Amino acid sequence: VPPCKIFVHHEIAHTRIASDLISVGYSKDYASYISSVAEALEINWLRKYDGVITLCREDKELLITKGVTVPALVARPFALFDDELTKDYDAVNDPQLVFVGGESHFPNKEGLSWFLEEVYPLISKERIDTVIKITGHWTEAFSNTYAAQKNIQFTGFIDDINTVLKNGILLVPIRIGSGIRIKVITAFAKGVPVVSTSLGISGIPGITNNINAIIADTPEAFAAATIQLLENPQLRQKISDQSFELARKEFGQALFAEERNSFYYELLDTQKPEEM
Repeated sequence: VPPCKIFVHHEIAHTRIASDLISVGYSKDYASYISSVAEALEINWLRKYDGVITLCREDKELLITKGVTVPALVARPFALFDDELTKDYDAVNDPQLVFVGGESHFPNKEGLSWFLEEVYPLISKERIDTVIKITGHWTEAFSNTYAAQKNIQFTGFIDDINTVLKNGILLVPIRIGSGIRIKVITAFAKGVPVVSTSLGISGIPGITNNINAIIADTPEAFAAATIQLLENPQLRQKISDQSFELARKEFGQALFAEERNSFYYELLDTQKPEEM
């Protein structure tokens, strides 16, 4: 059997470049020019592979539109082992807001900035004691902007993220980029309720708004959804139960292996072992 080259595409690079440039103040024309160069390189390299795996349907459709003609599969990014599916979420005690991720990933910085500047003030107006814990590495230049607000806490790297997620509400205010947010799946595997933008939760199968996650795209809607979860332990418990069930159902080991192996056999044009 000849060797088979497969590229697992976690994020579409040229669209990310365009959105990043616009977010930091470059003109749309300049962003379009730079991203077009990146697009040509990206698509050319992808055509050299025998197959491409993307992590969400939107990325696959975009690559096909751009001229990637090799076989493509939308697949789960990883499998959750049984010991990773451990639901110990506490929906009773006072919850806290949690943002997971570092500044070096620009969509994190853009999304957190949007949340702290446009959403958090709306939440604080209704609930002045609401704490948000922000994990990962953030520069002093960024964190010092919010130093006067004692309820905005930059924790740095945390050895055991469960210590903040156990009674947390995970915020995913991501507005640029592509691919799939691993942090959301990790939260689901612990039964942690999530409030996310549409983009932040895209690509995850089985998502139903207000059942296993809450989706909001405007500052007002994001704030209202967050306040609703903060004030309603029954809703937190429902979202926790349903998100954990989604993680168990959609990201088990068997599904991951079957999905990938079927694609590999297809590319190799061979039969599965049980079909031989």
